[in-house]
Formats: sequence, structure tokens, C-alpha cells
Amino acid sequence: MLVLCSRPKFHIQLLLLCVPAFIIICIVWQTFRVYDTPSAYNAYVFYADSDNYACSVLVNAHILQHLMGTRYRIFAIISGGVSRTMQDALAAKNVNMIHETPLPLHANSVSYYKGCLLKLAAFKLHEYDSSIRRLLALDADQLILQNLDKIFDTQMTDFMAPTAYWISNDTITSTCMLIQPGKPMWDRVEAAATSIESDKYDMDLINDLFAERGDRLSERYVTLNSHWEDWNIPLWMGPRSNGNATDEQLRALYDQAAIIHFTAAGKPWMHDTQALRDQKPDAHPLMVEQWARWRSLALQNCPAGILDHV
Repeated sequence: MLVLCSRPKFHIQLLLLCVPAFIIICIVWQTFRVYDTPSAYNAYVFYADSDNYACSVLVNAHILQHLMGTRYRIFAIISGGVSRTMQDALAAKNVNMIHETPLPLHANSVSYYKGCLLKLAAFKLHEYDSSIRRLLALDADQLILQNLDKIFDTQMTDFMAPTAYWISNDTITSTCMLIQPGKPMWDRVEAAATSIESDKYDMDLINDLFAERGDRLSERYVTLNSHWEDWNIPLWMGPRSNGNATDEQLRALYDQAAIIHFTAAGKPWMHDTQALRDQKPDAHPLMVEQWARWRSLALQNCPAGILDHV
């Protein structure tokens, strides 16, 4: 006698086959989706060769992650000058560390700049993570004021940087660089570093390679804090008036600046806020505010021993 399979039993068998297959498909799809989203292939990259600079990485990582809500990963290229305690702090803040030995400068170069070529390792980040297609390399001795994620939407070739407006319109800065890493790019940078001259450093090398390119990032990404020291505004903000800038102009500059670069009065880990007031009694109050903001965030995010008060 012919016995037919019952329909309910057939449905159960089909379900047992389909469910695992569906789960596998979902896992594979999710994996490829994650690695094909901007959060996977864009990244911020800082560098640090000492605990003080690593502390500033922590300050800016906190700003990006918790105040700006960045979607992107953060990397720190570090050398042997960063302590184990500081490395643990970076790891705790989800900063991905890359250990590098900086390319050497010329034997007759000024010792103050030793290690400055560490930032060039950003050009070979593809060797550490091949999923990264675009990165923003930033000096650590800065203070991020605005959300920078939109910079990754900029149309570009493989490199862009702001004009070093305090020097000349023909010069670019190496404090903020939008880079598409890859072997051809890294080979070119490494070759230039290998033959660097005694009077040239990271910014000189970057200008030799890329200054002639027409496309630039906005100068808002490299606003010097000295404007609030000397009461002046940069030309990119508009024509200068005779004499000092007004309080209104300097506050407008602060609203427009995306990144403040600490150049005036040294770095914010060198002096406390009161010492800055004493040294620069005529500075605009926003200069002190920037200083205090960095130190306050450093107290919250850096290991003990870097700072003990604002």
C-alpha cells in the first residue's frame, strides 16, 4: 500500500531546513553591511610620542565620541614614549592603538622635532586595516570644537589639507590632513622621508609633496589660538579692520572655528589656567576659556599625574 507523507510533517522538515539557512544568510549579510558602511571605512587618526600628547588624544577622543557623537573609529599612532598606564587609558576609551617607530629625520636636524615624522604612519594605515578608505589625521595638541564627521563627505582625490594661512596662501598645514591611504601614496611619502633634508620636517615634507594641489580643506580646521591672544582675525574670515579685532569678531571666529590649534603660550598641559591669565592679562577671555576647557576634560579623561587642577 502506498503511504503518502503527511503535509504537516513535510512543513516541519522544510522549516528545519530553512531556518538555519536563513540565519546564515542574515549573518553574512550583516557582516558585509557593516564593512560597507562609512562607520567601517572612515577613521580619525591622532599620533602621540609622549604621555602629554596622548592625554590630548584622550581629550579629543572624548569630544568626538561623547560630545559630537561620531560614527567613526578613532586610532592613535603611538611610539615608545607613551607609558603603559596611558595605553591602558586609551584602550579603555576605545581608541585603537598602532605602535610605530617614527621615521628618522636628517642627522643634522634640530632635536626638538625628533619624532615629528610619526604622523606619516597615517599614510600606511591600510597595512593595519584594509577596510579604511579615508582618514582624517589630526595633531593631538588641538581642541575640537565642532562635529567633523561631515568632512569625510568631501569630494577629493587622495589628499587634502587646509591652507597654513598664517604663513602664506601657497602653504598647507600638516595638522589636519584628509587622506585616502594606499600603497602608492605610502611609497611616495616614505621615499620623501628617506631623503629628507636637514632643515625640513613634517610640514615641509607634506608641502613638497602636496602643496601644488588646488583643492584645500577650510581654514576653520586649523584656527590658531593666537588670534585671541593678539586680538586679530584671519583673512579667511573677512577683511581686517584697522587696529584690534572687536569682541564681537573674536566671538564670531570662535563660533566658526572647527578646530583650535594651541600655539600661543605653549600647550595647555604646560601651565594652569591662572598662570595663563597671569602671562596673558590682555588676551581675550575666550583664550582662557579654551585653555580651561582642555584642562577640565583632561582631568576627567587622563590618568592621574598629568594634571591635578584646572
